[in-house]
Amino acid sequence: METGPSGGTSEACQCAEADYAVLKLHLSLAVRRWLRRSEVSWAELEQLLGVSRPGVRAIEALDSAVSIDLLTRALLALGASQRDIALEIVRYT
Repeated sequence: METGPSGGTSEACQCAEADYAVLKLHLSLAVRRWLRRSEVSWAELEQLLGVSRPGVRAIEALDSAVSIDLLTRALLALGASQRDIALEIVRYT
């Protein structure tokens, strides 16, 4: 079995990366749900977050390059509590 730079197996690294990508997808979908509930537009969310249009478009497009930080900030800006976000993560796992 091949080992990665940190000494772990490359399979384990690939698995962790895949899980991370799926978590980001799940949080992106949560942003979409909260956006519909709050009746905030994508343009308004862009202003609330203080990010450029490409950053918000990445969330909208379910782009795996979006950071968990941005997704979390978006959920908070849309009225989600820390508990709500934790529940979204638990639903994913």
